[in-house]
Amino acid sequence: MSIDREDGVVNSITSQTPAKILVVDDDVDNGLLLKDFLQMSGFDVDFYFSPEEASENFQCGQYRVAILDVLMDGIGGIELYKILSNIDTKIRVCFLTGYDINAGDYPDLPEHKTKIVLKPIYLTQLLTIIRTLLIDT
Repeated sequence: MSIDREDGVVNSITSQTPAKILVVDDDVDNGLLLKDFLQMSGFDVDFYFSPEEASENFQCGQYRVAILDVLMDGIGGIELYKILSNIDTKIRVCFLTGYDINAGDYPDLPEHKTKIVLKPIYLTQLLTIIRTLLIDT
């Protein structure tokens, strides 16, 4: 994962209450890096390394955006999105993957609710994508 740092990055989407983001990645180091960066950017973030645990604890309206790794042990990110969106139809998702895939490979993923980001991730690019997803909610 690459850190593409810009001074003065501010979370202009949130007002008094920061947007809550769910991060699910079975690579603990990546997940913690994402959590720390997003918290420094003004978001309220929960991180799970177990997709099963994330799905068990997920509640409708709890998160505005989820960041999901596509390939994880057990439940993969695409399958996890389907579980989460059955609980909360408004959830927006950013998928992270090291493989060359695109939204066309998954026609059942609504374009306005999901984005796919290829690793390595530039964190400021991820921040822009998250803000775009937040605007669309």
